[in-house]
Amino acid sequence: MTKITFSLDLHPTEAVSIGICAPREYYPVWLPSQLEASLGYGDELFARCRDSHQLGLLSSALQHFGMEPLMSDDRRGALERVNIANDVLNAALLSCYAELSFVAKRVQVHPVPLKGLSTAALYSEYAGRPMRDIDVLVDRRDALTLRTVALTLGFTEASPVSSTDITNDYELPRLSKAVSIEANGNLGVCLEEAGIAFSHNRPSTFLLTAPLEIHYDLEINGRLPVQLQSDEPRLSPTSELFYLMYKLYVDAVILNKLKAIKLLGDIIRLLNRRASLIDWTLFFEWTVATKSIGLVTNILWHLVHTFGMGAVASELDQSRRLHADFGDLYFGDLVGRLVTTRSPRYLALRHTGNESVGRDHV
Repeated sequence: MTKITFSLDLHPTEAVSIGICAPREYYPVWLPSQLEASLGYGDELFARCRDSHQLGLLSSALQHFGMEPLMSDDRRGALERVNIANDVLNAALLSCYAELSFVAKRVQVHPVPLKGLSTAALYSEYAGRPMRDIDVLVDRRDALTLRTVALTLGFTEASPVSSTDITNDYELPRLSKAVSIEANGNLGVCLEEAGIAFSHNRPSTFLLTAPLEIHYDLEINGRLPVQLQSDEPRLSPTSELFYLMYKLYVDAVILNKLKAIKLLGDIIRLLNRRASLIDWTLFFEWTVATKSIGLVTNILWHLVHTFGMGAVASELDQSRRLHADFGDLYFGDLVGRLVTTRSPRYLALRHTGNESVGRDHV
């Protein structure tokens, strides 16, 4: 297997956005040079990482490589202010979820945290995993009960109220709640720079919005498998990994969200912490059944070759063998798509048997 550490011609700021996804032990070997080069585009680097919710990860990388002094004082100050704002909003969302979960369990409803609500604890970096809403999964028959619980806790519906099709949809219309934060006036500057909306009811009180998404399936028509842990209301590591890979594809390729790159960081940390708990046989059964082999192979390839995660090298080999045997709905380089919207040259691996014999850009 040929090792390729850099797969696309990327602007330094785009390369940094990919590289800083990983925890420090998996930083790509090219990250220091690309990070230093990107500092020549200070405003562009800051804007990219702010829009992709990666300023906490950028701060960690700058500190790790001793490059903080290469940033201007103004830019370092802005970096810290945005990280403060993201940390405050995360705390507000987690507090709302804790209250919702506590009350829901009293009526025998057990919400399952999804995406950032579940993965934020995997990050050791300060403000490393910003969130913007609360995503939970419940059994379909419990969805309306949880909605009632949320309404009693101060969440409100949009006006006009959206219709609910509990049989055919996979989530309820979004709810939201105003959360009051007591802080000095400097928090307003932090929130503004982070692009987080707020209002005042007193000079030292900030009202933030906590949106709530109640899911009763992971996708329309049950296309994605749901497996819960036996000891607590959480997705099993196998189910969570599959869901995160699928969401990465949807958000990056279909919805074209720059912040989709957060999900790549979630995947890396989930495997770093819980790889031994993944049922790979079941995972690949789901992959074949949902015709997701192409996107799974692509992500695993980058985990091994871009981030050096040798622990999943055998799973990459297995995925590549499956990819040669089955048709698939996906092609192209998903990770490259995460950071560029200009006609990117997607990476396609050509294989002879199990050997990679070269690269084509298509």
